[in-house]
Amino acid sequence: MQPSSRIDRTITLVVLAILVAGVYLVLQPFLSAIVWAAILAATCYGMARRYRFGAPQPFLASEVWRTFKGAVPSLFMPVIVLGGIYTGLFTPTEAAAVSVVYAVLVTRYAYRTLRWSDLPRVVIDSAKSSAVVLIILAASLGIGLLASFLGAADQLASALTAMNLSAWQFLLAVNVILLILGCFFDGFTLLVLLTPLLLPTLRALDINLIHFCIILTANIEIASITPPVGFNLFVISSTTKVKLTEVARGAVPFVIAMIAGMMLITYVPAISLAFF
Repeated sequence: MQPSSRIDRTITLVVLAILVAGVYLVLQPFLSAIVWAAILAATCYGMARRYRFGAPQPFLASEVWRTFKGAVPSLFMPVIVLGGIYTGLFTPTEAAAVSVVYAVLVTRYAYRTLRWSDLPRVVIDSAKSSAVVLIILAASLGIGLLASFLGAADQLASALTAMNLSAWQFLLAVNVILLILGCFFDGFTLLVLLTPLLLPTLRALDINLIHFCIILTANIEIASITPPVGFNLFVISSTTKVKLTEVARGAVPFVIAMIAGMMLITYVPAISLAFF
């Protein structure tokens, strides 16, 4: 998982904490993230075995240590960025700037793969990649504003409440709806539109708010790789110069694995509430 993904997830949790009146969401996602990472790692291993990615290599502790030492400069990025956010040293938005400066310094002085003369080209390439995503984001936000104006979110929340579902049925219905809406809306639109409307029902069904926030975050992570508005798909396609359709096909096993992880988090609350 790239540091930018961790920062995005941190911003999501900050927004959720505000929407649900300050629920503590700093330590809670750790075990859920570990479980999800294990499921994705198993998926990667299975795909590598099936499609024979790379030649088999014997496990050598010395090689692990050598690789770890080489990765240390990169591993410090999430430590610095997330540490700064959690300690209040800088905001999530400022963290993006800090991560850029740190990345430039690491690639220039630690890995020596960047020359100062390369910076203009790197900035231009980054602007092109960002523009692709921002155009999609603008369209998605516009649709979200229209849906809000038409009261679609209120009608959806009212319909769910009127069904008189049990807690597990309500969570299943919310997951299905979010998976569908996540194909067309960005994560923050879903957060802002649905979370306040679902809170009364969550409290009435005695569903833990921290548990629900982590479920919602998991859904947003899945939405980032589901077409047609999966932002990470556009980023990967733009940076690797691979067709979007091919990237989307390659993401299918990971979507299935993430849905399995999401259902596990949904119906085993202890995973989400391990530190509560």
